Amino acid sequence: MFKYIGTLQCVHNILQEFSLTWQAIGTYKLSDLLQITHEGRQTDWGFGASAAIKALRWLQKTLQIPAWSTLHGPVVNSFLNPKIHERKEAIPLSLFIVTQWERRLLMKDCPLQDQVVLGGFLCMLWAGLRFSDGQRINLQSLSWCITALRGSCFQTKTTKSGQPWALQARGFLSRGDWSWTAQWLVALDTIWGPMHNAQTAGDFLLPMTLDTGFVQPMIPMSYSQALKWMRFMCTLPWKLSDTPMSANPNDYTLHSLKTTTLSWSNQLAQQGLVTEEQRHLQGHHRRGSMRLYSRDDTAGQLALQDTLITQVQSGYRFVTPLHRGSQQPIREPPVKLESFAKSYQEHRWAFFPFNNAVKDPLLKGQPTALATIDSGDEITVERSWSESFAPKLQANTVSKLKKQFLDDYPSEVLSPDTMPSSRLLSMAFQHHSKREYPWIPWRYRMSQSKMDDMVIYHKPKVPRIEGLQLHQLLLDEPPALDINNTGMGVNAIRNMMDIHNTAMALVGACHLQRLRAYSLRFMSFLTQRLDGDSGLRTPNVLEAQAADKQLWNLIHELVLDQGFTLDNALHEVTHLRADMASLLQPRAKVTSRPMGSTSSSASTTTAPKGKSKGKGKSKSIGKNTRGEAQGRPTWVTEATIQGKKQQLCMQFQSGRCQKGDLCKFGHFCAYPLAFLVSLQPNLTESKRAMN
Repeated sequence: MFKYIGTLQCVHNILQEFSLTWQAIGTYKLSDLLQITHEGRQTDWGFGASAAIKALRWLQKTLQIPAWSTLHGPVVNSFLNPKIHERKEAIPLSLFIVTQWERRLLMKDCPLQDQVVLGGFLCMLWAGLRFSDGQRINLQSLSWCITALRGSCFQTKTTKSGQPWALQARGFLSRGDWSWTAQWLVALDTIWGPMHNAQTAGDFLLPMTLDTGFVQPMIPMSYSQALKWMRFMCTLPWKLSDTPMSANPNDYTLHSLKTTTLSWSNQLAQQGLVTEEQRHLQGHHRRGSMRLYSRDDTAGQLALQDTLITQVQSGYRFVTPLHRGSQQPIREPPVKLESFAKSYQEHRWAFFPFNNAVKDPLLKGQPTALATIDSGDEITVERSWSESFAPKLQANTVSKLKKQFLDDYPSEVLSPDTMPSSRLLSMAFQHHSKREYPWIPWRYRMSQSKMDDMVIYHKPKVPRIEGLQLHQLLLDEPPALDINNTGMGVNAIRNMMDIHNTAMALVGACHLQRLRAYSLRFMSFLTQRLDGDSGLRTPNVLEAQAADKQLWNLIHELVLDQGFTLDNALHEVTHLRADMASLLQPRAKVTSRPMGSTSSSASTTTAPKGKSKGKGKSKSIGKNTRGEAQGRPTWVTEATIQGKKQQLCMQFQSGRCQKGDLCKFGHFCAYPLAFLVSLQPNLTESKRAMN
């Protein structure tokens, strides 16, 4: 009974969203209601048409409602027997409706709510996404290149490992760089900007609406409400005059968004303008295991969309089939394309990391030619082969950078412990001014407070004049961290990467979210748990530093050679490529037992007692040396030095003791043999006496 009541409450919510009452349910409305529950069972409430039928029949039997006798009719029974039910296909949208949606988005008087809803529908249409796929997209993972938009669904109907997609931003009407995609992204940035600090928010395209606004806090839009919005937008309510309709809006479903581009591309495929592989990529359909090893699944999708747009702008018009087979296609209204030529408007993005965006280097699935250098461009001449340190920034420049950073990221705090050092900030500023982003060594990644503390105890470096040129002569090198495997851990690496992220965001090189996504994924590989019996270990500090260097060299190559922005290059390396996973893969553990220890142990245990009687007395010197008899070395924890017993420092053996002369333990080698030879000068004489 509780299950039936919960199902009836969901059915009641669907009726309210469509402005229907229980008395208004007829055969036609009932079949539409059951179809909605069937389509939305995976996104909204978790039950299908059969569960809704059982709940309604239980209610009709309990309350004795004679008007609901249609619940036992053949229409309702067809949902209980899907095998004998004729498959109903989603009708693709007409070209007239799609162009009118784009036109509405590009109009100045379009409300913010309409921009968000229409943009979400057009994004699903061009990207070839289902409604459930569009509601599983992390907005922070979108990659915007003015001419194209890329993204990834973290879960779909056919995969749980992510599904990349892309769309051409210009659509049918835009001739300039400003398109419906840019207008829609600005609208999303407006509604998500005030809450951009929420780490778990923004993983869906369509938020739930309420009257003329959005539900706060924002939650994903339900299937029924999205279907109502789509059918309402198909009527083009903003047009004052009568508009020609190609089909009844109630015949459309949300799956019509996905089938539209597939239907159009099928007609172009008959003429040989697009390939079947491109159609598979547009619809995200599986086609062999070759796609698992492809570099960019979205290149063919962008090429197909470019062909569609070019053909329509050249005068080609599609037909909309009603169903499979020989039925007559729907009569399409005439389409007259308008031209919107508007240059790209700079927008200060608050939620998306899209500042300093450039055009996509892949326009039609092939790399563009390299741009030539104009004669009026400024050419920077390198000073020398061995570049000196970056010049220190002035105080007013640092103040401006801090002010802009706090305006862009109000929740961030800049204190001496989180503020990058002057050396690190100067290097980041110089790299950004040159639009070159090489790897910054870890030893320079420190906070301002850390650098101030090191300056106090830093000894001036005396230069060696011999063999040096004038530009190589440095009277004093700034302090730097000591990167090693003994005195550093995971927290030290995390702090260095956080300081580096803040420095790059301070100079405006890229968005802070992109940098933190790179750091979080990098640290996830370093901190992964491995079974002790697996014989594997995570990379150490020096290996992690080498991996970070190779990754940033790859990022630098993408920016310098292939025209990527730093945001897009970081997104490419973090989410799309597998270089990070391969460079930070677990290593095999090296056994601590020295080679040949087994044979020595065997010889020790099998030696005759009489021959080793004299040598056995030497085992009483020092403690914890009996491990040598078992073939493995152990540490000496106590020794007699100058006639006085003294405890040895174990942290000194691994280089972790930082107390120096203040340590109450002795800083001597605790290895048994080396210790006995160096600290027991009378050991040789005693052995001779024993022999």
